[in-house]
Amino acid sequence: MSFFSSPPPSLRRDLTLLPFKKGAFHMALDAGMDILPVVISQYDFLDPATLTFDDGEATIRVLRPIPTAGYTKETMGELIERTRDTMTEALREVSRPPLVEEEGKKDK
Repeated sequence: MSFFSSPPPSLRRDLTLLPFKKGAFHMALDAGMDILPVVISQYDFLDPATLTFDDGEATIRVLRPIPTAGYTKETMGELIERTRDTMTEALREVSRPPLVEEEGKKDK
């Protein structure tokens, strides 16, 4: 058995992830399944006004599974924090810095 869940999207320039919802973690604990974190690098080819993609590149990194063994519903917050921290670190590694030109546009 497997299922896919995604954290809320983050368009923050500081490459932090929004807080995770607990539903997927409840499911993983109930099923005794590990968490397989996947991150996609920051990208600049999505037009936020029209929500359409232009040409561009992104890096996808599949991280090591995070075992759920030993976690309970009472300690699920620790599992969520561990997963979020792991994914945030990887996101920062795979994402390139924002383009200087884009930063200049933002300040105007």
